[in-house]
Amino acid sequence: MDLLRFHPCHGVRSLRCGSNPSPKQYDDAGTHIAILLNWAVKEGKLKTHHCSFEKVYEADRSAIIWSQEHIDKFLKVAPEYMRRVLIAATETGLWVRSV
Repeated sequence: MDLLRFHPCHGVRSLRCGSNPSPKQYDDAGTHIAILLNWAVKEGKLKTHHCSFEKVYEADRSAIIWSQEHIDKFLKVAPEYMRRVLIAATETGLWVRSV
């Protein structure tokens, strides 16, 4: 395929119609193609590209973070080894469902 004749903007946008991905998959496809195009410009394979993709996926992760109330309740009843696990989880960004 001649990279200079390939128009990826159309291809990524058409994913919404073709394979019916989720909004997150659609955004991920746009991110990956932008990375590829940026690499092609940097390596001199393309002079420039004008692809930009609006994000369609929005996530509210507020329900999966540790609140101080959750931490306090857990620390009151948990054995010592589980308290250490909880502290490690909160310090490293692990989600509630991951522990």
